[in-house]
Amino acid sequence: MCGISGYYSKISNLNLLEYYENHKKIAHRGPDDEGFVICRAGELEHVYGDDTIDVKCIGRHIKEIDTSNLVLGHRRLSIIDLSERGHQPYRYERFTLVYNGEVYNYIELREELIKLGYSFDSDSDTEVFIKGYHCWGIDAFNQFNGMWAAAIYDQVTGHLTLTRDRFGVKPLYYIHNKDREEIYFCSEIKGLTGYFESLMINESAVYSYLRYTHLSHDDETFFEGIKSLTPGSVITFDGSLELTPYYQLKSSRNDLSSIFSNALEIRKRTDTEFGVMLSGGVDSSLIAASLMKGAKKVKSFTADFKDSMFSEKGYVDITVDKNDLEPHFIYPLVEDFRKDFDDFLLSHEYPLRSLSAYSQYKIYQYISQETDVKVIFSGQGADEIFSGYTNDYYVLLSSLLKQGKLVSFVRNLIDIKKIRGLNSSTLLKGACRYLLRDYVTRYDPYGVFIKKILYSKEPKFPGLSLFKQYQRKNIQFSSLREYFRDEDRNSMRFSIEARLPFMDYRIVEAGLALSPSEMIVEGVTKVPLRNLAKGKVSDSILLRKDKMGFVSPQEVWQKNELKHSFDSTFEEIRNYGLAGVVDGGKVFRLYRDYQAGTFTDWAFIWRCYCLHHFVRVWNIK
Repeated sequence: MCGISGYYSKISNLNLLEYYENHKKIAHRGPDDEGFVICRAGELEHVYGDDTIDVKCIGRHIKEIDTSNLVLGHRRLSIIDLSERGHQPYRYERFTLVYNGEVYNYIELREELIKLGYSFDSDSDTEVFIKGYHCWGIDAFNQFNGMWAAAIYDQVTGHLTLTRDRFGVKPLYYIHNKDREEIYFCSEIKGLTGYFESLMINESAVYSYLRYTHLSHDDETFFEGIKSLTPGSVITFDGSLELTPYYQLKSSRNDLSSIFSNALEIRKRTDTEFGVMLSGGVDSSLIAASLMKGAKKVKSFTADFKDSMFSEKGYVDITVDKNDLEPHFIYPLVEDFRKDFDDFLLSHEYPLRSLSAYSQYKIYQYISQETDVKVIFSGQGADEIFSGYTNDYYVLLSSLLKQGKLVSFVRNLIDIKKIRGLNSSTLLKGACRYLLRDYVTRYDPYGVFIKKILYSKEPKFPGLSLFKQYQRKNIQFSSLREYFRDEDRNSMRFSIEARLPFMDYRIVEAGLALSPSEMIVEGVTKVPLRNLAKGKVSDSILLRKDKMGFVSPQEVWQKNELKHSFDSTFEEIRNYGLAGVVDGGKVFRLYRDYQAGTFTDWAFIWRCYCLHHFVRVWNIK
């Protein structure tokens, strides 16, 4: 796991001192090593930086060189093959690679490549990545099972290729300057912001966030001029930019048990200690129960709160005892949030949906400061793939209504009421909302926007039921892409690698092949995973009827401990507006009604608060 950055143009040059200052902003992604390749007079040259390991400090320091039309930079977090043989950039014949991520099936691919005549000098997946690309070209990305963002320069054709994994688990951002025929790229936005004289807000992203809570859902960022590479795609750049998908999401009937076992097994490949993120739910409990590391206990990490309303400690303790884990409980405090908030926003580079991401931030901070764990397993993705949310009930019911399956609709309505305790009125309103949302859309329900803004609308998937459309939207549009960014920023802020077994593409495709009636049975969600977990996870967890997720006492904090901060923030919004697109006076009146208890959308209040501070911290115009 690492960080990459770079620049390329056939007609322009970049000041390398300026580049290096921007590159150092992602040092947290790779504290173990750094390296660079530049181009001078058509010749590639390895150069080193301040943090390059001694054995690779050969030639010149990057600060000794004035300009270059190509630079590929790398920061290394050593996870597989900890030796200097894993140093990047990695050159093989005509190709030079900088790469962030892990190809988990690298051992199997290496064996296949050896049969094809390739030899290997290291035990790293980096060497497999570049030689796989040398052998198969872009089709190699469909053979890789993992998460990655990479840049590959072809010295023969003069093409720079940027690629990102199928679902966007690892980030890659870029600036394309058409006039100068140049491209900048980086694993994080902060490595690109220094190339602008001033930062301008992207109004489309602001609208999507405030109105729909959409984040990381498209190629836009909150910074005008900085884009995110589409998951499952490649950019080929030789002065002009061509974006091409290499992966199309599909369904595939496979044995979930064997796929899950293999997905977990290949993700255990690491030369460092690993641990597990543990909540009281089925997903993380299944992963924890399936992890074995000889006689050494696996460490588990849980965010908890003293208030029992927000605590899952009782369920976590069951999994810890059953699997003989070494538990670590982290208690996020509002006092810590006040101190961390600016760093939190700088780390994430986006405003946040809620404070659940802050709980995760505190876990990774603790892991970094208090343990030697470098790899964390997370259950991210299971709810989206296997229908684990309350909204899935509403979508199921609306889908059945639209298909005219009234008997099945009534049966499911009764089952859901019995299992989750939701009344008929709530279920019917939820179902109707999803049924009518394509026909009744309010652009500005609170009347706060001062201008019309173009924004990315939710994608359509013709030929699929409402339920299957919703499932695909969650995977490809929102909310998974947002949660991946949260996981990446929180883990990499503290130089930890997060691994997500449920995002093995074979599991995703197997989940897409399941029908709604296979995933939600008699009101119980995620039935395939519950079946998989039988005998491994305690029945008290398997049979839970509530769902807490990654919770925090956010609404309580907003109205109590953080009230002074919220009061002053909304005073500023009233006086100066919000991001140049929102009427500050109207938002202030909504906040006043919220404090009086007559406006109940606390999440919208949070988004306004968070966006205001995001703009302040980043000094965006």
